Amino acid sequence: MLVMSTSVLLLVLGQAFIDVLIHIFGAKTSSNVIWLTAAILISLAITIGTLSKIYKDIDIMTERIGLTTAYYPLDAEQDTPKRDQQADELYGACGHVVNSVSEKPGSWIKAVNSFTEINHQDKNGHVEAACRRYLATLRSKIGHIPYSRIIQLVERDLTDLQRRKGSIGNLLPETYREHYLEMARATTSSHGRFAAKVEAVRAKYPISFVLVHDADDADFGGRLIWQMHEHVYNERADSVQLTGVLIVTDPKGTMLRPFFDYFEELDRSSARHRLTLSNLELKERDMEE
Repeated sequence: MLVMSTSVLLLVLGQAFIDVLIHIFGAKTSSNVIWLTAAILISLAITIGTLSKIYKDIDIMTERIGLTTAYYPLDAEQDTPKRDQQADELYGACGHVVNSVSEKPGSWIKAVNSFTEINHQDKNGHVEAACRRYLATLRSKIGHIPYSRIIQLVERDLTDLQRRKGSIGNLLPETYREHYLEMARATTSSHGRFAAKVEAVRAKYPISFVLVHDADDADFGGRLIWQMHEHVYNERADSVQLTGVLIVTDPKGTMLRPFFDYFEELDRSSARHRLTLSNLELKERDMEE
């Protein structure tokens, strides 16, 4: 379609150019115009052929490497039919990514969150329900494939967490806090073949994402759920909320290597803390604050 549109545009521009020449020089140059017309048409034919080959090569390359991207926005307005639809599409696409991973040996899920700023709790019930369905899809993978999550915290919060009975429950949206509690339970009891792992580290990258790697993917291949956030100004100036998700499908590992490296670097951090049920509870002092 793009090649056809470009071809038509070139033909129209060429014809317009010829008409201008005829208008300027008149019929006396009709012989020259015929030769000029032929030259332009030949040039157009070559250009169209070149464009067609370029786009064909791009299609072949895309098919071979399997690289695709899709962005799913989530508007800031509350309680609108459009936003409800966006939430269904966004979290539905995320759930599809998680469901796409097989339970073969070698498959895994790794996630990174940043809570250096407070995540604003979405008050839209429809959006929250869509989010819970997505998290339920993630929960269904616990015990069946390795699932690890790293939570980035500022130094103050990490230090408080490492104290006896320290908690970060007040930093987390309720839906995600419940999910982290489920992961923490899976680290302390039998939940299938694989235990889940959820840890906190000193923050380094202001980024939140989920990497889903299938056993059939290349070494650094997989699917990426990359969260985008925007600042909101309510009772806390440092609050952020989800504004969209970029999903990248890259089974050949063409561009996801940096995200693998981000996770591994955080996972090697010396200042990390394995989260327990107590670390994720809403303490009385947190609620008072």
